[in-house]
Amino acid sequence: MRAPSARREEGDWNLAFLFPHEVARARDRTGLVLLPLAPIEWHGPHLAMGCDGLLAHAFARRLARELQSPYFPPLFVGTERERKPAALRSIGVGGTEHIEGMDFPANSVKSAYMREEFFSVAVRGTLEALFGRMGYRTVAIVNGHGAENQAGVLDRLCAEYNAGGTTRLLWVYPGF
Repeated sequence: MRAPSARREEGDWNLAFLFPHEVARARDRTGLVLLPLAPIEWHGPHLAMGCDGLLAHAFARRLARELQSPYFPPLFVGTERERKPAALRSIGVGGTEHIEGMDFPANSVKSAYMREEFFSVAVRGTLEALFGRMGYRTVAIVNGHGAENQAGVLDRLCAEYNAGGTTRLLWVYPGF
C-alpha cells in the first residue's frame, strides 16, 4: 500500500480530504489553492440547481490534479441583479417585471442569490482564511456564474488583494 501522498497525484486534491503534511507540502511547493464557487440557481426543470457550482467544482478538481495543488471545497454562493427591460423584451417578457437572474415568475423554486455585499463578505472571509490563516500566496477563483455583478465583485476583490503585492488573487470563468 502506498502512502497517502503518493496516491494524491492520481486522486482528489480537495483540501478537506488532505492530510496536514500534504497541505503543507503542496502549499510550500506552489503557494496556490483553487476556490470553485457559484450560486444555487434555477436553470430549468431539467438541470440540478447547483449545476454551475458542480461544473466549477469539476473544473477546479481537474485543474488541481494537473497542477498538484489543492482546491477548497466548492462554495455554493453567488449574486445576481434584476434583468434590464431590453433583455426581458428580447426573450419575450414584457420588460416591466422585476426578475432577478433566472427567477422567472413561472419557476417553481427561486434561486439562492445573495446580495452583493453578502456575497463579497462570504468570499472575503474564505480568502482571509486561505491567505491569512493558511498561508497561501495565490488563490485562483473558478467562478461558475456569469452574472456581471458577480464579476464586478470578484474584480474589486482582486484589485484589493493584489494591491499589497504579497498575495495574488485571480478569477476565471470557464463559461461551460
